[in-house]
Amino acid sequence: MMDPGHISSGSKSMQTRVLFGVLACVGTSLVSCQTGTLDVAAPFTACLTVNDVINIPPGNAVGSVIWGTYQAKSKLRQTCVQCNSNTVPEATCTGDFVDSSVRTVYIQEDGVLTAEDSAGETVTGAINDDGSFRIGSIIPLTNSNGIQTGQGLVLIEGSFTGDHIVATMTMRLTANGDDGVYDLQATSTVTWERVD
Repeated sequence: MMDPGHISSGSKSMQTRVLFGVLACVGTSLVSCQTGTLDVAAPFTACLTVNDVINIPPGNAVGSVIWGTYQAKSKLRQTCVQCNSNTVPEATCTGDFVDSSVRTVYIQEDGVLTAEDSAGETVTGAINDDGSFRIGSIIPLTNSNGIQTGQGLVLIEGSFTGDHIVATMTMRLTANGDDGVYDLQATSTVTWERVD
């Protein structure tokens, strides 16, 4: 997993985090985050809350049909918005990047689906008998000294189709920086492919 780094003042402020093989990147840098270019974040809209990503009730699936190891293959960012705690007007999201070295293990136990990536980050939630699912979690964000600077809210909604998962991944990253509070949410379409 990438070090989420420390958000600092100036025109090259940036924070990154790889979750489940997908790069999340927020900042004010004039350079790209590994790939792509910066887009200006859209104005505030409804953003994820803690209640959206925890205590997701089980789905209606029975058994343990879904299991396996997957890697992210593609990501297409759809939106980037500044959420209500953001105090850095020039803050934005960037980076249509996947890290195919990160493996994510999906395990179904009846209507409960859990995914854990190779760095130990876990999301859990519901899976239905048609293969559709909704999983989420709260991920702490720390700087290179191990000090927590904020949190990430992660929600993944999609479906299993053969050896692929196609899902909408929403990540809200809120972190304290030298130049203010960064509170941004990116929504992307992500495809994972089974590798075992």
